[in-house]
Amino acid sequence: MTEVTQEDLDKLSTRINELTAEASKYHKRAQTAEQVNSDREAELETAKTAKLIEDGKLKELNESLTSDLDKYKSDIEGYKGKAELYDADQVSQRDALIAKLPEDERDELKDLPLLALKAVVKRIETKPPPKIDEQGRPLTRGEEDWRAKYPTKGDLIKRNRPLYDKLKAEGKI
Repeated sequence: MTEVTQEDLDKLSTRINELTAEASKYHKRAQTAEQVNSDREAELETAKTAKLIEDGKLKELNESLTSDLDKYKSDIEGYKGKAELYDADQVSQRDALIAKLPEDERDELKDLPLLALKAVVKRIETKPPPKIDEQGRPLTRGEEDWRAKYPTKGDLIKRNRPLYDKLKAEGKI
């Protein structure tokens, strides 16, 4: 395995800085190009409007603008419907996930972002329930081990009397 030296880290850091600067330069270039394009589109629209006015086609311009406005209104209505469906779906998913949480944790976790809430619920659902003994008490890790080795009290007494005596003294048997 090769060892990374401080010189290697410095070179890497320098290269990262160079690439970041280059990316920033291209980003600015793209923003400038988008602005120029937007400005030109606005100029073309203004020129088109001026030409229509000049040609006496104001009525045609009005119809064109009204048509565009109607199109935008219908687009907005379509987006509103989709947004409402999306919001309803988000609420439904959130409610279903919160219902899967233990009641004492619901208030604490209800404000989590949806993705985080999904992760928490998944973790809770995949966590196996604790094993319990005959009296209904949860078993500790050590108890699980000896119970797996000695399934019955008789096995424990025969095969490991000191452990049996210890567990009996602790009240675990």
